[in-house]
Amino acid sequence: MKSYTIGYIWILLGIIGCGDDKIHTNPSFDSYADRFIADAEQYNTEITKDSINIQFMEHAEYSATGLVFGKCTNGIVYIVKDYWDSTSEEGRETLLYHELGHCVLHRGHESGSDEIGPKSVMVADSSLVTYYWAKNRDHYLKELFK
Repeated sequence: MKSYTIGYIWILLGIIGCGDDKIHTNPSFDSYADRFIADAEQYNTEITKDSINIQFMEHAEYSATGLVFGKCTNGIVYIVKDYWDSTSEEGRETLLYHELGHCVLHRGHESGSDEIGPKSVMVADSSLVTYYWAKNRDHYLKELFK
């Protein structure tokens, strides 16, 4: 009788112990991830929620182009919390879409400008796009999801 009880305990522990080890997107970014997926759909680009992971990081980092407020490392987008809390809605969206462009769409940096301003949200300094984003969002989305 004891061996059955011990066996049931091991089975129960095995079931309880099995879980999802994936770190999920910080809830602060859920609406932005959903918006990114919906925008991608408009341009026939299929993205699943499981392919997006966004987390906060504590401090900006330095790079050759200056301060870095967001980065893509090993498929995870990291955003500096203080920057996120202090920037505009356009600043948040351009930074996130830029970093998701790296992590999810596997895009590199773009350069150049056109009659609108920076050609792409994928320019090395995505904050340059923030000023133009609201009026030209469709233009930038079309280029991002091309």
